[in-house]
Amino acid sequence: GGQHELKGTISKWRETEAEFTSKVEQLIRSGIKDVHIYINSPGGECFEANEIVNVIKKFPGKITARNVSCPV
Repeated sequence: GGQHELKGTISKWRETEAEFTSKVEQLIRSGIKDVHIYINSPGGECFEANEIVNVIKKFPGKITARNVSCPV
């Protein structure tokens, strides 16, 4: 399966959405069906987090996410 890591505060998603979406689509085109997502974030904006979830849901197989952050 594929692996991707999200780091930092989840904000200003529109500035990075195209790059992230491109990476996800590239993994899918390469035949990746299952993905492991590692999230290292203190949190952020709900709307941007929801958009990230929508992009991740494009994977046709199993999605495993792990939050390794420690909010303050």
